[in-house]
Amino acid sequence: IHKEVMKEFCDEETVYEELRRLQYLLDVGEISEKKYDQMENLLMERLQEIEKYKEEMQEEEEDESS
Repeated sequence: IHKEVMKEFCDEETVYEELRRLQYLLDVGEISEKKYDQMENLLMERLQEIEKYKEEMQEEEEDESS
């Protein structure tokens, strides 16, 4: 279960899809610019977390193979 959760959490494409959907909602007037900015910031933070996690996993793999 943990692997599946981490796989889903680390799926950058899902975050990019959310960013595109968010842009669409802003473009059609479904959300305000303020709400867009808030949500965009959260998604960008998630992308940074994913990158950090992947780097940590890569370092662990390298350490294990040494």
